Amino acid sequence: VDGCGKDLSGEKAYLQRYSVCEGHFKADVSFLHGQEVRFCQQCNKFQDLREFEGARR
Repeated sequence: VDGCGKDLSGEKAYLQRYSVCEGHFKADVSFLHGQEVRFCQQCNKFQDLREFEGARR
């Protein structure tokens, strides 16, 4: 995620597995390579924000 330098060593195992901090895991909008994205909990990856309906994850 753009600008995130959080050390993941203290995060939960599943967050470490997907290399995402809890803040960006739960965020409605994050920026990845300049694009608006959200972490999809079903796919376990960041996806374009337009692929989500409302606040769904």
